[in-house]
Amino acid sequence: MTDSPEIDFTAILSGEFRWPKPGDNPLIAAPGYSSQGYVALPTSAEERAYFIASGFIEAAQMLASAALEDRAMRAHLALPALFCFRHAIEANLKSLLADYGPSFQTTCEKLTTTHDLAHLWNCFTEMLDQTAGDGDAEGIAAAGHIVLAFNEWDSNSFAFRYPTDRKGQHIPFPEESIDLANLLEVMKGFANFLMGVDGQLQSLSEAGP
Repeated sequence: MTDSPEIDFTAILSGEFRWPKPGDNPLIAAPGYSSQGYVALPTSAEERAYFIASGFIEAAQMLASAALEDRAMRAHLALPALFCFRHAIEANLKSLLADYGPSFQTTCEKLTTTHDLAHLWNCFTEMLDQTAGDGDAEGIAAAGHIVLAFNEWDSNSFAFRYPTDRKGQHIPFPEESIDLANLLEVMKGFANFLMGVDGQLQSLSEAGP
């Protein structure tokens, strides 16, 4: 059992404690652009794909950084951070394949239906085989190692979100702990890799055959 902050329920119930009340709706529209909580939602699939791909990396980094700074909260934040990193990998691979695959005659049969990172990476490297330069092999191989590590831990996008699989079976992790500082450092490099590949693919696709 991991250490968790003690909860004083007596203090909670005797103080100003927010409780659901009639009329509560968490998803109402903001009253206006100048309101404190206003945020515009994506109006197209392309916009949504961009903000999902970039937002989950940002969210993962924020969660992992907060966990690193507060040992008491690490057990609470580690799994959400890991899920956000894993989903960021999946979302970015899918987005890049959808955006640039047609330009390089690359199809990924299960693009919209799979959570399998190994399958997505195989499709992705097929596309990179047509665009990568002579000095890119080492970086691509290193990035692939990161993707496949996440796939080993969570092949179906379940292990970081649920305690069991669809059959109710416990999903064990390959290790008993992770190094948050290392996680942040490695994923910073992976985020830079994605940004570089995106720029390269955009440039090549705009240049044409």
